[in-house]
Amino acid sequence: MNETILFSLDPGLQRTGYAVLRIGASPGADLIESGVLRPRDRDATAPERIEFLCTAVTALLDRHAPPLILVEWDSGHVNVRRHKGGGQGLALHGAVTAALWREALYWARQRSGVAVVTVPENDWTRGVEKEARAIAVAERFPGYDWTLDPGFDAADAIGLAQWHWQEMRVREYAV
Repeated sequence: MNETILFSLDPGLQRTGYAVLRIGASPGADLIESGVLRPRDRDATAPERIEFLCTAVTALLDRHAPPLILVEWDSGHVNVRRHKGGGQGLALHGAVTAALWREALYWARQRSGVAVVTVPENDWTRGVEKEARAIAVAERFPGYDWTLDPGFDAADAIGLAQWHWQEMRVREYAV
C-alpha cells in the first residue's frame, strides 16, 4: 500500500475534532496532527461559529492536502439529555455537520483525486462509550494528548480515521 494521508472530522458547534493520519508508511497508522477547533467568541451566533469552523477546516485541508476526507455523520441522537445538559441539539449539530461536509466537498472538487466520505457514527463507534474510545486512542497514539481534548473530540476524529483505515485493510485482504 502506498503512503497516503487520511483527514477526519468529528463535527460539533462548540468543538470540532480533527485528525491527520499517515497510513502505509509502516505497519499501522501514524498520527501527524490532531486537535480541536473552537470558535474564539463564546457569544458568537451559530452561523458565525460555523463560518469560523469552515475557515479553519479549509486551512487545515490546504496545509495537509489529503486525498481522503472523512466526516462523521450522526445517528440522529444528539441532544441535551444525552450530553448531560451540554448538547447543542440535533438541528444545530446537523447544520455544522452539513456545513463542514459541504466545505470539504468544495475543497475536494477544486483538486483532482480527492474523496470525501461520510461515516455514520454508529458504524465506527459500535456502542463503545466516548471515554473508552479516547483511552484506546491514547494507548495506540502516543502523540495524542488527552489533556488538550476535554470532550474527546480529537480522539473521536483519530478513532474514526483509524477505524476507516482498518476497514479498508480488511476489505483489501478479503478480495
